[in-house]
Amino acid sequence: MRRLMMFSCAVFLSFAWTIPAVHGEGSEDQKGPYAFTRFDAPFPGALSTDGLGINNAGQVVGDYFNGNGDIVHGYLRDPDGDFTKIEVPPSLSGGPSTVQWPIGLNNDGVIVGRYRDAGAPNQHGDHCYVLKEGVFTTIDVPFAGAFGTRCRGIHDSGKIVGRYAEPGPRVHGFLLSGGAFSKIDFPGAIDTFPRRINNSGQIVGGYTSVGGLIHGFMLAGGSVTPIDVPGALETDADDINNAGVIVGAYRDTNNHVHGYRLAGGVFTTVRLPGVIQNSNGPVLNDLNDNVGIFGINDWGAITGTFLGRDGNFHGFIGVPRHEGGGEGGD
Repeated sequence: MRRLMMFSCAVFLSFAWTIPAVHGEGSEDQKGPYAFTRFDAPFPGALSTDGLGINNAGQVVGDYFNGNGDIVHGYLRDPDGDFTKIEVPPSLSGGPSTVQWPIGLNNDGVIVGRYRDAGAPNQHGDHCYVLKEGVFTTIDVPFAGAFGTRCRGIHDSGKIVGRYAEPGPRVHGFLLSGGAFSKIDFPGAIDTFPRRINNSGQIVGGYTSVGGLIHGFMLAGGSVTPIDVPGALETDADDINNAGVIVGAYRDTNNHVHGYRLAGGVFTTVRLPGVIQNSNGPVLNDLNDNVGIFGINDWGAITGTFLGRDGNFHGFIGVPRHEGGGEGGD
């Protein structure tokens, strides 16, 4: 049964903390197609930071976590570098929640994500939330046996995509539109997890094949199209903007993880700041285990995560090097 609750929330502003565009650390020496700005959440205990979504105003949402990865909190970064800590009220989660992920936002600044009930040991305590004008709304998929609802993306009219689990366990995707839930499953997949939806209703995400590897897909007009970087072992499709440009991550045959951009049917590897992540196996099933491009706005600005020489993950914004390019605009 769907649980829908409204709570007010005080969102706390942090001090501004900006870092100049990254030079070195394997970046594109600032002469490539993107000018990168590195950022890290400036909150106590934060060792690694992920950039997960960006809107046309240049606002970024993401998470930061401690060294063990067992305490995860969220943030909103404004274009001027100010950080706002996003905290799900204890009244909503039954106490302090140690797992909170804001994952996507639309151009009206409405944020979607997930949180875990206080004391819950696994995804059985996970719920989706929508944060609009300081008010959290909890959403759970109402299908029989469903648990672990996680929202991933929201478009400007409020349609939401995400995933939920059922006993087995097996993971399915969902679309929430006009108060009605629809199941999304890639044909023949073990698990399906939609990531984002654009204003045309195009949905991108990933699915797990029978062999246990992650592949990307796009769902548009009832038709599903696989997305695989040529020659890659794994591909995940993480965001799509209103021009239909898709970004994500892939793992090559050397187990190196890269970011990519797909536009007009052409895949382009985007060399990210930092060092190359060398994986020993599948890593693309979650958004805090790998580097990649996890968000793109209509101006072409991207956000995501790179691996630094310090062994920690860091967030970034990449601004296209073309006339008028920027994080966002009016």
